[in-house]
Amino acid sequence: MPPREPLTFEELRAIGKYCRTPAVRALLWEIHRLQGLFGRVDQLQSMMGEDGAPTGTMFSHLLKLLREELDREPYIQRLRKERREFLYPGGNAPPKTRRTW
Repeated sequence: MPPREPLTFEELRAIGKYCRTPAVRALLWEIHRLQGLFGRVDQLQSMMGEDGAPTGTMFSHLLKLLREELDREPYIQRLRKERREFLYPGGNAPPKTRRTW
């Protein structure tokens, strides 16, 4: 199945007006929250030069905040756990380290 086109703000608003159930409301808030994350990624990317190198003094701070936010994402937590289990069956994973750059 080919991927769907992203829904516009107007389309999401129309869905919210058409279907006012608590489940739809929760999903729309989750979409809103994820859109905020995309906005921060876009802000971070805009601080990178043509060669991909960070520019400006706020880059490191924004990258740290973004990493902390991603660390709290349930999907990312599950993905990391599945990767560890696949790469290190039996729980023999090396100690966790965090890049400082």
